[in-house]
Amino acid sequence: MPMYSEAKVVFFLYLWYPKTRGTTYIYETFFRPYVASHETEIDRNLLEMKVRADDMIFLYCHKAAMC
Repeated sequence: MPMYSEAKVVFFLYLWYPKTRGTTYIYETFFRPYVASHETEIDRNLLEMKVRADDMIFLYCHKAAMC
């Protein structure tokens, strides 16, 4: 794609520069509605991953103590 690198730099400057409020616009327009509509599923998955991580930590500590 022609001018891809230049467009990417301009986009990152738009996101970075405080006066353009690019990150606020992107978050409010795209990410916030998605997260709000999937909040319960996200919370459930995070809780499930935490339980799995706790189980793995317990298992590895148990194995380490037995050796």
